[in-house]
Amino acid sequence: MNLSTNFSPDEWKILADTPVVVGKAMIAASPSGMLGAAEEVMTLSNSLKELTKKQTANPFLNELGSQLQNKVNVTKDIGNTLTAELRSLIKKPATNDPKALAIEACNNASSIMDKADPQDSMAYKQFVVSVAQKVAESSREGAMNFSNQKVSPQEQQFLTEIKSAIHVMQ
Repeated sequence: MNLSTNFSPDEWKILADTPVVVGKAMIAASPSGMLGAAEEVMTLSNSLKELTKKQTANPFLNELGSQLQNKVNVTKDIGNTLTAELRSLIKKPATNDPKALAIEACNNASSIMDKADPQDSMAYKQFVVSVAQKVAESSREGAMNFSNQKVSPQEQQFLTEIKSAIHVMQ
């Protein structure tokens, strides 16, 4: 069975974009400095690469991995432009709130996944949450990243918001 036919190209784009949008928003949720941001970008990229390279027990996630192949290349661009974005955020606030965009993406993806098999829907939603969780845990918080705290209160709050938006139970 070809799972690609279950969703329109626009829906696949939303489903493939959502983990990237959520990961980028998590990076912005609690800036961890340049070193921390680099670690978070690497974690985002690795989370996407992992799904594209391994076969899972869930055929839907395997199909998503195929759809995400192009997004892996996009995360390289994220890394390349992150320094400029962080510098501009310091100078002036972003006009598009990354967290709001991520919540909207989660809501849209959740609505799309409502028409999928319940197991596929839950597997997808858990994947999106796991990307956010991995990014949040990937660098230490605090000045110069010397703190023992892995997830800041802002990141924890944002994880709760993501879970709510994508309809994953706490």
